[in-house]
Amino acid sequence: MKNVVLAKPNAASVNIVKHLRKMAGAAIGKEFAICEFDLEIVHIEPDFSSELFVYASTHRSEVPRPCFTVHIPGNWGAADLGGQMRTLNIADACAMKAILLAMQKYSAKSNLGWPVYLEVDHHGPTIPSPLCFAEIGSSVAEWQNEVAGEVVAKSIMEGLRSTKKYEVALGFGGGHYSPAFTKIMLDENAPAIAHVLPKYRINGFDAQMLAQAIEKSTVKPTRAIIDWKGLDKPGREKVIGLLKEAGMEWEKA
Repeated sequence: MKNVVLAKPNAASVNIVKHLRKMAGAAIGKEFAICEFDLEIVHIEPDFSSELFVYASTHRSEVPRPCFTVHIPGNWGAADLGGQMRTLNIADACAMKAILLAMQKYSAKSNLGWPVYLEVDHHGPTIPSPLCFAEIGSSVAEWQNEVAGEVVAKSIMEGLRSTKKYEVALGFGGGHYSPAFTKIMLDENAPAIAHVLPKYRINGFDAQMLAQAIEKSTVKPTRAIIDWKGLDKPGREKVIGLLKEAGMEWEKA
């Protein structure tokens, strides 16, 4: 069964799951379950497996911006905020794409019209089951916004119910909000992006981390996409060299 994670100390998590319970009805317990924890969300590591965990969460940023975000947690380098260092999680890229597409749809239909973003892999937890975060950003006002909670609840429902399969790719380069890869994720005819390595993590990137990115995906990635303007020349050469060694095709974004 699939599971939605509620972190009780997390304002957006409480908001989202409240709306999810209202709209899901009998689907809870049949199509998916809701599991509650009293921990900070980046430290929640369920002691059971799941087809997919969707963590309903806040999104924080240094410059607060109203937005909706989706990403897989994981650490390309140090474990600065939960999880294990240099350890990625298992990505369900197709589910993430379905959630992000739904966020864009419901945000546009609401009176909010907030932008949506695919973020790079970052923070904890580290668990053995596929997972992703579905988030409201970026301050208390947004986290507690009832319409925002409903938007994410509807989007999670669509993601959990979606059976659509996409080609899966890996993303390399760009900043934290991954504009190039967000654009790809919001294109129904384009691949679903599993893991994204940002430009600020390129120094620690190596063959071992590439192997994790390839292996830790519910659908094996068939190619890599490089944000050409989002990496400098040495960074591009490093990524391309490792991709060639791994036998993975690549293209420019």
